[in-house]
Amino acid sequence: MRKLGACMFMGFLLALPGSAFSAGPKTINSCTTISERGIYVLAADLTSTGTCIKIRASDVYLALMGHIISGTSGSAAGTSAIEVVAVTNVTIVGPGGVRNFGSGVNFEGVHASRVSNVTSAGNFMGFNVNADFVTPNPANLSQHNNFVGNVSVGNNQHGFSLNGASNNTFVENNASGNGSIGIYVYAGTGNLIEYNTAISNDSLSNGSFDLDDNNPNCDSDTWANNTFLTANQTCID
Repeated sequence: MRKLGACMFMGFLLALPGSAFSAGPKTINSCTTISERGIYVLAADLTSTGTCIKIRASDVYLALMGHIISGTSGSAAGTSAIEVVAVTNVTIVGPGGVRNFGSGVNFEGVHASRVSNVTSAGNFMGFNVNADFVTPNPANLSQHNNFVGNVSVGNNQHGFSLNGASNNTFVENNASGNGSIGIYVYAGTGNLIEYNTAISNDSLSNGSFDLDDNNPNCDSDTWANNTFLTANQTCID
């Protein structure tokens, strides 16, 4: 198994003082619910008929270590490779992949968290960044999260879908070749979306765009320096 970089560990541990991590990272060999803070390392490829990894604790660091999480029932609605609900300070890092779920990575009412270097392909939705529709508490928006350097391609619908997501950052992601919209702000404001690539989406030919903001004149969302072919508004750059 590859080792996590020392800098990654130290940065996370500094944010979590105390002795809870003296035993080192916890190994994941099967689908599970993470209900305690800590560092978790995926040690094998995983397969699941339903949602595979549920994160229900704050202050969690999950390293995929190059492994793949696969669904067995195609892009079944209501299933996720990784589902994070109503927590704060969660970090998910690749390299690693998620495929054949309703959602590859699903954030529901998540705050101050980060996903980087994860590939989502062949799901119904690549990445969902939503209000908390699971608990449910739809007033709890996903806010102040960072999605950096991820790949979301060949999904049935959107590469990145924001439904109740405000003040998040999306930088240097690739959302190309999806069935509908590459990056879609359906509900949410104050998001920064820059230096992403979104090309050749809408393979289902339903009149979608590579980049789409549902707010009039993009409201307080900022779209800058993205590479794309089509967008629904001129405020998208």
